[in-house]
Amino acid sequence: MNGYYGDHAYTFAVGEISEDRKKTHRGYSLSRGIYSCRIGNCTGDIGYAIHNYAEKYGSGVVIEYTD
Repeated sequence: MNGYYGDHAYTFAVGEISEDRKKTHRGYSLSRGIYSCRIGNCTGDIGYAIHNYAEKYGSGVVIEYTD
């Protein structure tokens, strides 16, 4: 719109979800990924941090979009 391009993604909970699942929906997984962004790490380290945190609380990441 007016020369601006954007992208947005959001996860919506449908119905009642457990407190553990809410932890992955509140951005804590993203925070783990951001925290892993440091000199010497690779993008795979970011994905690994997010995946492990999400899996710990019964959620996951879509791995079919990766190599």
